[in-house]
Amino acid sequence: MIAIFAFAVLLGAGVGFWGCGTAERQDEGDTQTTSLLAPTKSRATPSAEAQVDVPLLVDASNAFSLDLFRAVSSTTDNLICSPFSLSVALSMTMPAANAETTAEMAKVLHVAPLGERLYPAFNALDQTLAQSEQMKSASSLWGDAFYSYRQSFVDILSENYGAALRLIDFSRPEAARSTINKWVAEATKDKISELLPPGALEPKDDGAVFLLASACYFNAAWLHPFDVEATMDDFFHIAEGGKVMVPMMNQQQVFPNAEGIDYQAVELPYEGNRFSMVLILPGDGGFEQFAAGLDGERLGTIIAGLKESQIRVKMPRFGFVSTPLVLEGLKKLGMNKLFTASDFPLDPLDPDRGARPAGPMYVRDVYHKAYVSVGEKGTEAGAASAVYAVAGGVGPKENTIILDRPFLYLIRDRDTGQIVFLGQVLDPSQEGE
Repeated sequence: MIAIFAFAVLLGAGVGFWGCGTAERQDEGDTQTTSLLAPTKSRATPSAEAQVDVPLLVDASNAFSLDLFRAVSSTTDNLICSPFSLSVALSMTMPAANAETTAEMAKVLHVAPLGERLYPAFNALDQTLAQSEQMKSASSLWGDAFYSYRQSFVDILSENYGAALRLIDFSRPEAARSTINKWVAEATKDKISELLPPGALEPKDDGAVFLLASACYFNAAWLHPFDVEATMDDFFHIAEGGKVMVPMMNQQQVFPNAEGIDYQAVELPYEGNRFSMVLILPGDGGFEQFAAGLDGERLGTIIAGLKESQIRVKMPRFGFVSTPLVLEGLKKLGMNKLFTASDFPLDPLDPDRGARPAGPMYVRDVYHKAYVSVGEKGTEAGAASAVYAVAGGVGPKENTIILDRPFLYLIRDRDTGQIVFLGQVLDPSQEGE
């Protein structure tokens, strides 16, 4: 199995965006054809200053990742999510927000020190990650053909995120939803085929005219695959003393690993040695306490302590879908103004052209859906996020890690340190949402 990570991020703005052109609205079955509106600025080559900011952005993104993980994880369900994808989406909304909303978002995302350097830094980080053939990304900007858009906003997204403006008819919400879901499915190699659920774009005393979409695709196999013949059924101990029988993979190899008072950790690299999966096994009975206390500083200490040595790794095959409640998680972290109509102004609008709806813009809902499957040859995963805005011993001990009880895992870029995905396995026999 290969490793595939994908995300898609969408922002819908339910207010009038006037300006940059029109396009014919055409239907093609249950979807719509779209036209592109060319920006005045193309994707920028990262500057030296932006490259210098990448480590700061990585630290901020990882801190937000762990904050959000703690906010959305439960004590009963498996989890796979990509807070990194959500941070990209939220950062793309920030040029549309007023100073107070931007400051609140920047605090939750840990990016306040970067200021407006945030956008070039994301551009530099994205293009750094894309240097590997194992990871590719794409972004797009969706707007209703009836409206026009502030050119400066369009250009920020084009220059720093490579997001082209696609004109679409939001007055037919199900056709628009199908079109956007189709784009996401293609960008994620069909791992996420239904990012926006039925009715997601239906008006509720409001109206959507604007969405942002971003997707990344990661494809890699283990550097050291597990031997299928060595996989055997064994017990995995779940919470409250229960256990389930699952396929457990086995191999002995030289891997970076570490052991602390309350955890064991091992890092499994993918082909090319750039990306890896870090598995963290809290002490028996201490999963909840460990997960609740895992922040950026603690994770950094764990990763810094990884040293290569021979180790036997025994871990379950697992695969499942997660739909974490990221909207509530963001509110827990203190991001509230984004979801209040009075605090999210109409900055992306072109104020000099045409009429506009009277209602203010705010984020009505946030969607996130992710999929992961880990097997002998590698990992397959996908994730999608949607930010939808509207108007209105004895002797030597064998070095072994046996992941037969709840554990944490993350996938990171070893070059930059960026966490791309993270999650928890509480019951590998669970396959559904």
